[in-house]
Amino acid sequence: MKTVEQIVFDIIKEIRDRQRRTGEITRDSMLKYELNMDSLNLVELIVTCEEHFNIEIDTDNPELLDIKTVGNLCDAIEKSINSN
Repeated sequence: MKTVEQIVFDIIKEIRDRQRRTGEITRDSMLKYELNMDSLNLVELIVTCEEHFNIEIDTDNPELLDIKTVGNLCDAIEKSINSN
């Protein structure tokens, strides 16, 4: 069974593959600046994660603004899974 982190990495890789972008993805990778994900990519990433993990990431929550790295996103997903 894959971990949350492995699944998120796979989702990001799939989005980046469609744009023909390559490069290493780590927990410390900055979504916007290092992985070059624009606002549409970020929305797709959030929605795909919500659907895959059957969770809802509250877009009105100010903590969402703190999600800048892959690790931040993984932590937010795990927190949402554990709160259900």
